[in-house]
Amino acid sequence: MSFCRFFSLAAFLCLPLCGVTPDDAGHDGADLIERYLAASAAERANVAASEMEVEIEASLPRMGKKGTATARRTVSATGVIEYSDFHFDADPTIKTQVIARFIEAETEASSKKLNIGISRENYKFRYAGQHGSGDWQLHLLEVTPKQKRPGLFRGWIWVESRSNLAVREQGEFVKSPSIFLRSVAFVRDFVIRNGARVPASLETVSQTRIVGAAHLRMLFRNVRAAR
Repeated sequence: MSFCRFFSLAAFLCLPLCGVTPDDAGHDGADLIERYLAASAAERANVAASEMEVEIEASLPRMGKKGTATARRTVSATGVIEYSDFHFDADPTIKTQVIARFIEAETEASSKKLNIGISRENYKFRYAGQHGSGDWQLHLLEVTPKQKRPGLFRGWIWVESRSNLAVREQGEFVKSPSIFLRSVAFVRDFVIRNGARVPASLETVSQTRIVGAAHLRMLFRNVRAAR
């Protein structure tokens, strides 16, 4: 699901405003926020191990380099992420300074089991409007972390009205997940399948300390329960 695509970091961070209409009723969205929090808590309590195929595209615009990779990604019931079966079509710089750095940061963060859930303990919420009408509506929430900790982000969440689950999480991490990165902005999309969220894609724009801006896009295919 994508309403706009990013072409620069500034445009990337402005995406949530595309197609959003204010709440005509003038309420603060408190009911929607509570439904979302309840659905998110239930989702976290019922996590099942999964595995999927990943297609990765990465680029370093300043250096004119780009490359691709495929891999198998598994997520345990406790949220620990692992990658295997890599196949690269990328030069060493893309492989080591973009793809490997991102995967290292993601897997390391998942193994630490940080308290980074989108909850009232970690975030403040503001209802910002809706997109769509009738049977298909998305509601936009602005989220602000209460502390500057790894894994927390400042940004936006799109909530699908029927499931009360987030189908898009978007923003910038308030603390870099790696010493090699100055900042990381992201858009993470999901689809709702049988009442549960399934990862669809992840796009990031990172400001690295060595090679400048780095773009990375992951597409998740054949998501299934882990064997």
